[in-house]
Amino acid sequence: MSQSPPTSSAGSIPAQPNDSSTQLGNLSGLESLVTEKKYKAFGIEYKHLKPPNGGDLYLTDFGVPVLRCLLPENWYDHEYFFHHGTRLPGTSAVYKVATKPVFGHSLDLVVKFCRIGEDVNPLLTSRSKFISDEDFASARWNGPFEEFGKLLELRRGVFGRHKRFLTQRPLAIFVPAQVCQNWQLGRSSDSFRISKSVMDKDTTLTEDFDPVELDISRQYIMVYSWVKGLGLDDLLKQGTLSREICDTLTEKAYFEDMIPSGFKVLDTKPAHIILRVNKQGKLLRKNDQYPYALIDYELLRRTAEHERFYGLSRRRQYWQHVYERFDDSNLNNMPSELTSITENNIPYIFGPTPNGGKLWVLGNNHKLFNFFLPEKWRSRDRIRLSSKNEVYHSVTPDNIHLVYKRSRVGILPESNPLDELPSPIVQHGYNSPFEEVLIAETLRSNGISATHPRAIYRTGQRSTMARFNHDPRRYEAAEHHLTPEECPESILSDHHDYYVLWGCWRGIDPEIGYSPANQHWGLTTISQALNDRLLNAQEAEEIMRSTLARLEKRRLAHLFIGKYDFLLSFNDDMKTLQKQPHHGYKITIAMDACQAYQHHLLDDNQYRTILQESAADLAALGYEMLNLAGDHLLISATPEGSLMLDPSGRIQRTICNFDLIRKIPEI
Repeated sequence: MSQSPPTSSAGSIPAQPNDSSTQLGNLSGLESLVTEKKYKAFGIEYKHLKPPNGGDLYLTDFGVPVLRCLLPENWYDHEYFFHHGTRLPGTSAVYKVATKPVFGHSLDLVVKFCRIGEDVNPLLTSRSKFISDEDFASARWNGPFEEFGKLLELRRGVFGRHKRFLTQRPLAIFVPAQVCQNWQLGRSSDSFRISKSVMDKDTTLTEDFDPVELDISRQYIMVYSWVKGLGLDDLLKQGTLSREICDTLTEKAYFEDMIPSGFKVLDTKPAHIILRVNKQGKLLRKNDQYPYALIDYELLRRTAEHERFYGLSRRRQYWQHVYERFDDSNLNNMPSELTSITENNIPYIFGPTPNGGKLWVLGNNHKLFNFFLPEKWRSRDRIRLSSKNEVYHSVTPDNIHLVYKRSRVGILPESNPLDELPSPIVQHGYNSPFEEVLIAETLRSNGISATHPRAIYRTGQRSTMARFNHDPRRYEAAEHHLTPEECPESILSDHHDYYVLWGCWRGIDPEIGYSPANQHWGLTTISQALNDRLLNAQEAEEIMRSTLARLEKRRLAHLFIGKYDFLLSFNDDMKTLQKQPHHGYKITIAMDACQAYQHHLLDDNQYRTILQESAADLAALGYEMLNLAGDHLLISATPEGSLMLDPSGRIQRTICNFDLIRKIPEI
């Protein structure tokens, strides 16, 4: 998009309005238009108005002082807009329009119709110096509130060099009352859902504000202030600047200014860089540089490093949502596409995923839903944890450690045809994902340590078991348990795969030390402590080096892969890390009982005892594990091999496998 200088200075918004212009922000006579809602999105608080002709108007702090000019009747009136609006060059629908005079004032506005949910086809190639192949493949248009939020982050200089950028001022977002069909707006429901999920994971929203709900059937119009000046492309056409200078200025803005400040624009081009022109029509220079303003933010993105630090705040938010996951108050203001349901007396938040799958998130807190979308964990680098089953450890973009396991429901267990007695495993069959969650929660509520179930995911693509290996019993039992959808389906389908998502247990229950008042929850990793600046880089490397050296003495170092395997514990102040005499920082490691036995941390008697005690604990609650083995029990230890004990002196253990646990049959 290129801009030309306005014919007058009427469009400039004074930084400090004079007495005559303060009437533009006066609400006198407009009180009936202002709602009581307190909206906030991506760090920006909005004043919400219901204009006389319908729709919704969200005003930023920049827009409130000139709100009378921004009322749609003063610029969006169709006949007025047709005669006074000028479409600006570019692929998007962007217009310059001067408002009707209000109290003798008229503002030059840039009116931009948001392309949220539309497919991106940027006029560039993967060979462009400003965009990577990964960025090109995942490009999407910012939503209106997301675009304003990122722009304000850029203006404030929240990351990196903290450079001050000159940009257009985001004034308002207008949502006309008309309801449109998807095809009329060119939107894809899947693409739009992704933008909604971005809204849902907004880390700046607190309980004091209402979330803004995006509606796929409504148009979103962003209103910006006009920036006076000329784009580099126009200056090139005029011969004012050479191609070499234009390219140099574009590259400087991108590589020397934006990237170090934590941002990039996927379609960076000379037309987006506006140089100032003085009254004599010459380009302004300051300290031998050209001051410039940036325009067009629909493909504005954080850099990977900036996004990583943004993810840290998501991680803290995640744990607060987990802590509150069974609080019924979280059912308020739930997005329309999500539903609260109960299966086997366990509450879930149910909803579709962008890839056509279905997701059940444990608890009543809809704010957790987006943390478990399959694109967060299924397509990430992963570590396989079992040689027998599909069990993986993955770290999501929000820095959440998850274990996900493909359910064996519907698979007929193997049996030895020469056995005289029927196999209990074959008689019982593999538990469904919903049974696994019920059993884990039942054990935990009765004092038996078990890993935390987080969610159940059903794939979107079809997958059918071969008939000779098919066990239909669980599907038949769940036949009348339906999804809460317009076209209900059975919660168990033998045409799809299921995954159960679990919290990653690494030696300490992560919820024991957590409370909302604390930034942390009783434990952290070396990497996380480094990110949170509890350690510096030298200390982090020293802890890693010394821990591996301690493990090597017991020949355990090869079992562990990265810094996230080693947990550090906090002192009671929740601000400093625990240390041990002669060993430096207190470190906890985790492994299963079978690994511990193979590496001589457990002797024969201890190994048998831990299995017998675990079987007795289950039996006391009326349960039995049909395939109880050491790799189904997780234990924790120090790097020297000292095992963690519970208050009664037994070796602490946590059950991590639930697909063959059953109620003990009555005789």
